[in-house]
Amino acid sequence: NNWLYRNSGKILEWTSSLREQWQETQDVTFLRNQTIRTLAYLDGLSYVRQDVPASMPLGVNDRLARVGILDVNGQSQAIPAYLDHIVTHLNGLLQASNTTGTANEQLKKNISAIIDALSSVRLDFMKVRQDAQQLLKMSDTQVRQPQTLSLLNDMIASTNAAYIGQTDPNTGEIYEGVTWIHSQIQSLATLDILAYNPNGSNVQMIQDMKRHS
Repeated sequence: NNWLYRNSGKILEWTSSLREQWQETQDVTFLRNQTIRTLAYLDGLSYVRQDVPASMPLGVNDRLARVGILDVNGQSQAIPAYLDHIVTHLNGLLQASNTTGTANEQLKKNISAIIDALSSVRLDFMKVRQDAQQLLKMSDTQVRQPQTLSLLNDMIASTNAAYIGQTDPNTGEIYEGVTWIHSQIQSLATLDILAYNPNGSNVQMIQDMKRHS
C-alpha cells in the first residue's frame, strides 16, 4: 500500500512536468526520459523492456522500480504487481472476516469499496501506459507536432484520476484514487484493544493500536 502510494505520486510528478516543458521548449529528450521513468514504475523492472528498448536507460532507482503497479504479462507474470498484490490480501481479509455482526459487515463493505477503487485505478493507469507507449514510439518530428499536446493532456488527466480520483460528469459517480485507497487501508489496520473482564460485562477499552500496511 505504501509503495503503491509513493510510486503513484512519482508518476504524477513525472507526467505533470511534461506539458509545461513541451510547451516551452519541446525538449524531446526530457519528454522521453520522463515517459521511460513512468513506464518503469508501471511495468516494473522485470517487464519494462517490453516497452522500453534495452539501449535506453531507465533513469530510476532499481530497488524502487522492482515491482510494477500494473500486471503487464498476464498469466506469465511471476512478480505480482502492486495492485494485484493488494487485492489478493484484501480478498484474504474478506474471507477471514466471513462471520456475521455489524462490525464485520462494515469491514466487508469497506474492503469491497477499496477493491472497486483499485479496479478504477487500474483502468486509469492502463490508459497512462498506453499513452506512454505511444509517446515512446514517436519520432522527434512527431513529438514536436501540435497533436502531441492532446496526448500529453490525456496522459496527465488519467494520472490525476488514478492518484486523486474523479467524478463521472454524466452520472455523478465518484471514482476514488490512490490517495483515498491509501487512507482507507491504513484505517483497516486500526484495531480497538479491549481489556478482558472475567465477569463478562463493562469491558474497558485500553487504547487504539495502529500499524501501517
